[in-house]
Amino acid sequence: MPTKVPSQNSVRLFKGQDYRRLKTKCLSEGRLFVDPEFPADASSLGIEMEMEVKWKRPKELVDSPQFMKSINRFSVKQGELGDCWLLSALSAMTQNPGLLHRVVPCNQDFTDNYIGIFHFRFWQGGQWVDVVVDDQLPVAFGSNLCFTSSRDNDEFWSALLEKAYAKLHGSYGALDRGKSYEATEDLTGGVTERFPLRRREDLPPPPDLFSVVAKARQRGSLVTCNTAESREALAESGLVKGHAYSITGARRCRVNAPRRPYVELLRLRNPWGDETKWTGLWSEGSEEWKLIPKSEKEKLQLSVDEDGEFWMSFNDFAENFDELFITSLNPHTVNEEAKEQLFTLADVVTEAVLHSQEIRSAEVNAVKVWEVVTYDGSWVRNATAGGGNTKERVFCSNPQYILELTEADDSVDGEDTCAVIVSLMQKNRRVKQLPIHPIGFFIYKIEEGEKIPRPVTMSWTRLHVPYFYTKTFAKTRTVTHRLSLSPGRYLVIPCTHRQDLEAEFLLRVFCEKLAVIEENDEEALILDTVEEPEDEVDHDVEFSLRGVFRASAGEANDVDAVQLQCMLDQLFPSAGFGDSLDFSRSLLAMMDVDLSGTVNYYEFEALVSSLRRWVRIYDEKKDEESGLLSGHSWGLGDALRELGLQVPRRIRALVVVRYGDQRGHIALRDFLMATCRISVMLVRFQAHCVEEDQQAKIPLTEWLTNTLYC
Repeated sequence: MPTKVPSQNSVRLFKGQDYRRLKTKCLSEGRLFVDPEFPADASSLGIEMEMEVKWKRPKELVDSPQFMKSINRFSVKQGELGDCWLLSALSAMTQNPGLLHRVVPCNQDFTDNYIGIFHFRFWQGGQWVDVVVDDQLPVAFGSNLCFTSSRDNDEFWSALLEKAYAKLHGSYGALDRGKSYEATEDLTGGVTERFPLRRREDLPPPPDLFSVVAKARQRGSLVTCNTAESREALAESGLVKGHAYSITGARRCRVNAPRRPYVELLRLRNPWGDETKWTGLWSEGSEEWKLIPKSEKEKLQLSVDEDGEFWMSFNDFAENFDELFITSLNPHTVNEEAKEQLFTLADVVTEAVLHSQEIRSAEVNAVKVWEVVTYDGSWVRNATAGGGNTKERVFCSNPQYILELTEADDSVDGEDTCAVIVSLMQKNRRVKQLPIHPIGFFIYKIEEGEKIPRPVTMSWTRLHVPYFYTKTFAKTRTVTHRLSLSPGRYLVIPCTHRQDLEAEFLLRVFCEKLAVIEENDEEALILDTVEEPEDEVDHDVEFSLRGVFRASAGEANDVDAVQLQCMLDQLFPSAGFGDSLDFSRSLLAMMDVDLSGTVNYYEFEALVSSLRRWVRIYDEKKDEESGLLSGHSWGLGDALRELGLQVPRRIRALVVVRYGDQRGHIALRDFLMATCRISVMLVRFQAHCVEEDQQAKIPLTEWLTNTLYC
């Protein structure tokens, strides 16, 4: 469903814990906060530790602990946990204090009203989440923090942030191994573009990637990278295999050398924060630094500290690193404080890239305020997880969205195009400890004035060539592509590589001008069906039906749910009415207009007539091989539509989840139950709209969703 990007004040409380209320309560009771949702024991560690671990508060470790002494990249130092991907992202974000304070709320310390409680905010699947923690941290060997620490032993904000992030994902162990772009997105809500440094046919690096990195750093984007896991030579160079680094500077420097007037240098930081650094050209103490003029060296702020930071040439970087990630900020993540910080990084760009105050001002004014439209969706096995093979019938079962680009971007060269970034993200995979699926998307151009089916079918996709599609499905949380599209309408189909891979997803589209996105699906409504001709009354059948009713009703002339169950089991032995009294109660409620709790003969007769029709449609649409109804559109969708019930695929997917078996097949009794509930709720919803003067208080899809899960 479409979602609004939450404002800064729209924050969900994780586990329902309210920081202010909890702090006030602890202050009134005169006790330190102890978090019951993330206890100080092995369950929160989530990993086997070789040493004995104790949990201590900062005031038990140092005399005068401080929450945040200063904002710098050296406040982040990796410990005994493989979360370099998180710490490289956090180290990069320390260079933008405005963004950091979005994640690390101000006015937290160990002095005023200290009660041992802190809170942090993370972006999760389209929404900011506030996570509360106590300040009990795992330590070993007396007073050494097991995991993240700061270069200053009395500073604790980074260790507490790591604990909050671990709590969000269930344990510290859940943070072991990952990609740095996951963290940069979770820390900013931004959108990540991936640049493989090994040339690939489907995703070649830009011809001037250094300038891309320099300008990204200039504009406050977070830039991280990682080395390959399998290159033995990395260890000899001082780089760590399969490790994440942050890029903290980019500079094109003049050199005193013939034929080579300048060199492109990157400054990187190893989150280990120690002496493990690059040892090749332009490393600390190398002869190449003699080629740099003294004035250039001063601007570079060369350091020989054991802090994990080093310089290397861009050519060596491209040879030794595997992937580069740039997480750009969107207008909903950049508050005014952060925006002021975007251009305070004096070490980012050189005179060759940014050589005058006038150009700097022009760059500031050129910052685009991107529009963003989002949509929450899901791939459901045997229903809406159609896979990425366009030749398969189930491909069109995937969720579909119509994107409308209203007008072209402002352009000095007169091009009538829109710069668009499409980002598809799998939601909650690490939190729920679920595997990452290979994902991608297809984009089709809809010609002006063209009417397309809702949803499109295989016959439509066969006649249309995708304008863009993901050539290689990567097993990654987020897939992002930057496109240049002309104004108009486009069909976007996100999908997994193979069919029946389940996941929730968030589709985001960023563009300079206003865009609109809507799901390309059927509306939920009762169709005007053609009345079936009435058969001549079979008096023997009618007499038999009356006999069955009278045998149960007696002189009362009405029956309750238990009596109705017995009669329906006799009339429809294959439907399994005898196995579920709840089923009979639902059918009774559908016919019980006067809310008496019983049905008379005429209501019973109408019910039997409806059931006979439902059974006939089921038999016509079921698979010959399995003898059951498929949950896909050609099975369940067609059956409901023939009964006059048009239901969106998202709701049909819920029917499959609620009533289907492991293969997505629906038995007769379950089909009858689902049909009963859907038909009743559609009728009641329409009546509700009339009573409320056409203004329904909740959307119909939500109404049906709640009904199916009751």
